[in-house]
Formats: sequence, structure tokens, C-alpha cells
Amino acid sequence: MSFAPPSNAYGSARPCLQPIAGVAKNLFLVCSLCYCCVIFIFRGRAGRRWRRDRYTDCEMARRRQRGGGRHQPVRLVLCPDRDVRAAAISGKGMGVVACRDLPPNSRLAYVGRIIDRPALQRLCERAKREPARRLTAYLMAEGRAGFYIDAHPRRRERTASWIAGLVNEPARGATANMIIGRQRLAHDNGLIRPVLITVRCVKAGDELTIKYGNGCTRAYTAGRAPAKPAWLRR
Repeated sequence: MSFAPPSNAYGSARPCLQPIAGVAKNLFLVCSLCYCCVIFIFRGRAGRRWRRDRYTDCEMARRRQRGGGRHQPVRLVLCPDRDVRAAAISGKGMGVVACRDLPPNSRLAYVGRIIDRPALQRLCERAKREPARRLTAYLMAEGRAGFYIDAHPRRRERTASWIAGLVNEPARGATANMIIGRQRLAHDNGLIRPVLITVRCVKAGDELTIKYGNGCTRAYTAGRAPAKPAWLRR
């Protein structure tokens, strides 16, 4: 004995709802994809470009520092002739000035000829014979032990990327706006290189300054070194 399934008042309507359910499902997927695209654009690189057009770099840095200054600002790698340029500074000779407003944590790589310890000793002996040429005034320790970077502007192999060697010290009574740091450079076989890092906003046209160590011989009185910011100590 067989029984027929119970009748359902909505049974005849179910086949009509299937196309509508399919359209609704596709519409949900399209909306989800559009939402993900919007989030990626406004929170990714395109969003950063949009915010950079709306705010200046210094304004963006101040917005990030509202949490007490502990969060590190976004690193900005400075390029010669685009972000910074060499210029004549009154009373100092050649120096480096900003081409545009530079936010904190803007980094300028210290580039020059890499020499080893024997070459450094020969350079020091030559500097004693020719003190007016200041042959050892542009030396900085490299990331590897026993190697140094010579960014002397009179070297024949000098290029535009050696501009960091022209950064002067601050005048008497002034405070420098950069400090010396170390950074691992991916494009340089992952080696740790010295970089000059801005600790505050630098306006367009202002000079970049840094206080070198006590080993720097100087015939003048330099200004003060800035305090290391909290976001750089993390």
C-alpha cells in the first residue's frame, strides 16, 4: 500500500524560487568582491597614495604620532634630486637641503667607496701628510667589521648617490634633525648599512643636519644631537 506525499501549499512555488535564489547568490558574491576591492584600495598602496595626495607627509606623520609617539612612522627612502639635493650653505660650503616636506623616519643611505682596514690605514697616513684635503672627514663604519665607507666628494668614482656625505653638522646652538642609524638593505645582499634618519619633519628648503661622533675632527663648535625618538628605540 503506497501513500502519496503530503501536499504543500508552497510546493508549486519552489521551482520558481530557484532562479531567484541563484541570482541572489551571484549578487551576494559580486557585492562581497566589490567590498574586498574597496578595502584593498583604501587600505593598500592605492589608499596610501590617495591619502598622500590629501595630506602632506608631515601631516600624515603627526596623525600617526597621536598615540604618544611610540609607533614608528612609515619609512621613506630619500632619492637624490627628487627628495633632497646638494646646495651651497652660507658659512658651511656644500650641504644637503630638502626638495619637499620630509616626514620623520625619512632615510638617506650613506653611500661611498667601501674600503678595508689596510686601505684605511694608508688613507690615514696620507691624511697626515695632506691635512688640508681632509681625506678622513667622510669616513663611516660599515655594517661589517673591518670595513668602512668613504664618501669623499673629490673621489673620481663619486656619483649622485653619495649625497649623504655632504650632510653638515648643525650650527652652534642648533639641534640636528637627523641621527645615524643602521638598516638592512635588501637590494645590497641584505647587508647592514649606515643610514641618516630624520627625527622630525623637515620643511622644503631646510638643510639636513646631523651631529657626528666625537671621533670627527672639527675646527668649529657644532650644535647638539637630537634625542632619539621613542619609535626608533623600539
